[in-house]
Amino acid sequence: MMHKQKRGSGSATALAIVMVGLGLAVAWFGIAPAVFGAGANPYDATLIAEAAPQSAPSGNVSQLVAGDVVASNLQTSQPRDPFRPLILDDGTANFGPGSGGRNGITFKVSNIQTDSDGVLTVEVVLNGTTHIVGVGDTFAGSYKVISITPPDESAGTLGRAVFLFGDNAFEVVEGQEILK
Repeated sequence: MMHKQKRGSGSATALAIVMVGLGLAVAWFGIAPAVFGAGANPYDATLIAEAAPQSAPSGNVSQLVAGDVVASNLQTSQPRDPFRPLILDDGTANFGPGSGGRNGITFKVSNIQTDSDGVLTVEVVLNGTTHIVGVGDTFAGSYKVISITPPDESAGTLGRAVFLFGDNAFEVVEGQEILK
């Protein structure tokens, strides 16, 4: 005599699939911002308010209050090219510009100062060529200055500037050099 097996409705399997999917989604949203640098970066409104008089937009704009935090999705660290190996075939490391026969563009903010007209300018050294530019200026073909924050000696912070290259915004601190 053969017994006929009764098949379940599959609700346990469906519940297991939903739970695994939910677990993966929670892990993705928890880990991805830290890994890919897509998290919100808070900026102190005090620093923004100090820089605002130079490039304040016209129209009905609410004022920032000191202590407010402004969130931004600005990526402050530069992504690494996943196709450029860190260790070359000959065993040498490929961490700096030009190492291993690979050249890149070196981008350095060497100084942030106020010019003779009282306008903040940033001194950028791009592959050895110095450019002194202000907010809104385009230089070296594709780079544009978005904002400049002066150094604050009382708070012990360095100056910083935000640039746009194509549709990629990046921030460089005074004295910092990056490879683009």
